[in-house]
Amino acid sequence: MSFLQNLISPAFGEFALSLGVLLNLLIIVVSILHRNHAEHAVNIVQKMFYAQCACWVIALGVLLGGYINSDFSFLNVWENSALGKPLGYRIAATWGNHEGSFLLWLCFMSAQLCLFLKVSHSAPHQLRMLHIGIGAFLQLLFSIYIVAASSPFKEIFPVPPQGQDLNPVLQDVLLLIHPPLLYIGTSGTAVLFVIAIGFTLTKFPLRQFVLNIEKFALLAWGSLTIGIALGAYWAYYELGWGGWWFWDPVENSSFIPWLVLLALLHGLKIVRTRNNFQFGTVLLCLLPFMTVILGTFLVRSGVLNSVHAFAVDPTRGVWLLAILGIIIVLGMISMVMLQIDDTPAGYKILSREFALRLNVIFMATTATIVCSGVLYPLIIEAMDESKISVGQSFFESITFPFSIFMFALMVASPFLNWGGKAIEKQWHKLGAIVLVCAGLWILNLNNSAEYELIYSAFLMLGCGLLISPMFEGRVLLSKDFRVWGTRFAHLGVGLAILGALFASQNKLEVSKPLAVGESYKIAAYTIKLDHLTQETTNAYVALVAHLKITHDAGSSSTARTERRMYTIRNAQTTEVALSTQGLNQLYIALGEVVNEKQLIIRAQYKPKILLLWLGVAFMVIGGVLSSIKAWSKA
Repeated sequence: MSFLQNLISPAFGEFALSLGVLLNLLIIVVSILHRNHAEHAVNIVQKMFYAQCACWVIALGVLLGGYINSDFSFLNVWENSALGKPLGYRIAATWGNHEGSFLLWLCFMSAQLCLFLKVSHSAPHQLRMLHIGIGAFLQLLFSIYIVAASSPFKEIFPVPPQGQDLNPVLQDVLLLIHPPLLYIGTSGTAVLFVIAIGFTLTKFPLRQFVLNIEKFALLAWGSLTIGIALGAYWAYYELGWGGWWFWDPVENSSFIPWLVLLALLHGLKIVRTRNNFQFGTVLLCLLPFMTVILGTFLVRSGVLNSVHAFAVDPTRGVWLLAILGIIIVLGMISMVMLQIDDTPAGYKILSREFALRLNVIFMATTATIVCSGVLYPLIIEAMDESKISVGQSFFESITFPFSIFMFALMVASPFLNWGGKAIEKQWHKLGAIVLVCAGLWILNLNNSAEYELIYSAFLMLGCGLLISPMFEGRVLLSKDFRVWGTRFAHLGVGLAILGALFASQNKLEVSKPLAVGESYKIAAYTIKLDHLTQETTNAYVALVAHLKITHDAGSSSTARTERRMYTIRNAQTTEVALSTQGLNQLYIALGEVVNEKQLIIRAQYKPKILLLWLGVAFMVIGGVLSSIKAWSKA
């Protein structure tokens, strides 16, 4: 045990990182010199690739051990942890900072590249060697960056007796799973980048690559879906303002690759079935990784102000900008070298492949618009030093129309056949769906909606996505997991649309000062401030408001909301109360103290909001079902 404890030191962590960098250099040299050699040479280099992955994992293990042991000889541990923290927070603090999170991201990227090499073992040895060399080069870029500008293994001496604590906003159980899932998704795009580069440098047909593209695109998209949803839910109950998406630049930085991956998955259906759209597929394999690195630069360079941003060091920004430039140049060169005949084989407008192409265009355009909205203020500031902001109204006014077209195509495309054959047999089904949706819209007319036309369109399309599978007899009889996965995902989109729509357009909000024993009414609920207490822990002091919530139907429940003051960081957070009845939720946050007797109690009534989170769950199930189909194939 003492031997292992001696290994948990900044020096050994730095050694593991440096060894990984040297192995990467060796792999690149060998893969170039022996690119045309026999298969046994490829197997040796592949084992070296696994070894350098082990170096990153060992380095991460050393850092994790430092956090678990509260070893403040690690500067990184001292800056982001403290004595007395629960074990879960100490583990999560490992990636609750810039240096540790980047090391975890590198581990995930390397592990997924190793998995890719494992599942593509039957590929020609020249192609395998090329994939190994490209993957090693990508890891070299980021490992050198970590060693040179972002090492988590800097030492501090003399060793302080106490740390500076983890950021209070991050002290939540979701820190254990939200960032790792995002890192699995974003790092997985490196595999798609490697596949695309390998394809452009060889003459193998794209159909040989489609299955592996689908496997890792689904893994990346599914992980990002869960990660983004957990982040939205975290913001919902942690920040105290009751929203789940604010078009924050850093939120957008994960949303953009998610959209591009979604476009890629739809494009793959065309390649798999009609053997065209190859140029677009290769481009969509390159773009997710590029947008991930762009987002990394924005988040980690300090050019954006956000609750999510980890770092404000301009030196790191220069490194990341250089890496971004290299990645973009590699992608551009590969697209210039790409020579494929991608002329569509004369398909009809009323065909499934046309609908899918159109949806891919809408998704890619939406991602481009969101990216432009993130970059535009930075460009203006760089040009004339004036500061502007692009807010929620811009993103919603631009993306909502594209979303309406995308959702309409999602409703219609299952009823369109490949090649546009026998389309006349499907019109009665589409007509029935439109009539049912129109009826549901009439039943839910809401003249108070802020944008009545958009509200109506989203309401009808959300209902259309829910009921359209009922008109598809082949789905109910299908044994294909991919078909079921698509329908579950589309069903989830419909549920999420309706949940977001009802909760945002029909919500009620009341904010009033209450003294102990006083109450007020919101929707069908009466909220009474029952009593106040003060709680003290080794991390914070909290003012707790104990509430009694009574429904008009007679049922009652208790809840608590609090404001915490963290002593080491001298920072304040709000812990909200959530009271759920059916699909509806009451959201209550403790506000400011008005005087000795009264304090503000803010309440929001959010009807049908659980449909939003239920929709995400269905999307994830859809991704899992599609992944089972893809990963079950050799």
